[in-house]
Amino acid sequence: MVSGQGSSDEQGNRQAVEAVEQGVKHLENDQCDQAIDSLTLAIGLCPALANAYFARAGAYDGRGDFELAIADCTELIRLNPECAGAYSLRGQICEKMGNWAKAERDFAKARRIEARQQ
Repeated sequence: MVSGQGSSDEQGNRQAVEAVEQGVKHLENDQCDQAIDSLTLAIGLCPALANAYFARAGAYDGRGDFELAIADCTELIRLNPECAGAYSLRGQICEKMGNWAKAERDFAKARRIEARQQ
């Protein structure tokens, strides 16, 4: 390992977590564009930060960018296939788009995961 690399990684991870927290605050205040900016920064700093994809999907959904929201849900599912919330959110978005069959598949998958986790 290169000297100092560990602290740089730790700093990047800390910045990513702070960016997610800021993004969630923006999202709670219906500031979707600012949330997306913060969450995109977090993902850039730490691409495996699953909760950043979930929050950004919610921001994209709030802005009506359903395809981008679905892409973030799908990436989250790739990172964490047992995330029932990602399937549920993607199902809700598919419903909004009128894709009932896909929505029902995602809702069913979310229910199966939730049942296993109880």
